[in-house]
Amino acid sequence: PMTDILTTAPGDRHRFASGSSIAAAHVSGVVALMLDERDGLSGAEVSAGLASAVDRGGSQRMLAACQALRAVGTPQISC
Repeated sequence: PMTDILTTAPGDRHRFASGSSIAAAHVSGVVALMLDERDGLSGAEVSAGLASAVDRGGSQRMLAACQALRAVGTPQISC
């Protein structure tokens, strides 16, 4: 499961949380951005774009939205 994901908390605060439920919202948001950029992407293209956008540096993995958008043909985005 994903760990140490910054999220909102009651009282206009932020906290770190863990679990696939937290990560799913982030991944879904990136997929929505990808589909908005290029209508009609196949599931395989979305999957490949997400895979190319994962930063595997160190012990943590992070999804870079700008890299995912570049993977589906949005070169003007500066990451």
